[in-house]
Amino acid sequence: MPISTIDLVSMNDTRPVADGSRWGDWILRSDNQTLEFIGEAGWYEIDLEDITDSARMLDWIFQVQHKPWVTDAIMGDLLRAFHDIFHPRAKVFSGGLSLHV
Repeated sequence: MPISTIDLVSMNDTRPVADGSRWGDWILRSDNQTLEFIGEAGWYEIDLEDITDSARMLDWIFQVQHKPWVTDAIMGDLLRAFHDIFHPRAKVFSGGLSLHV
């Protein structure tokens, strides 16, 4: 059974991430388990419950990267958000192996 983003946030012992936390134009929405982009380029939503392993996280990274409105800064903010929410090196993959969250 996949772990919810709320559970991941509560397990985050290095930096608490609260509903409404922001990384640039990315905003955490705990009520519907999403990371929303709201910026000049428009609106986009990532379903955080869909991220159950490193392959799914990587898929979202590349989906977003291919959007015509995405800049290096937007991608950097997304990567920082994923880091703060999921702590991927500890909870999603480690030593080249995928861990199921």
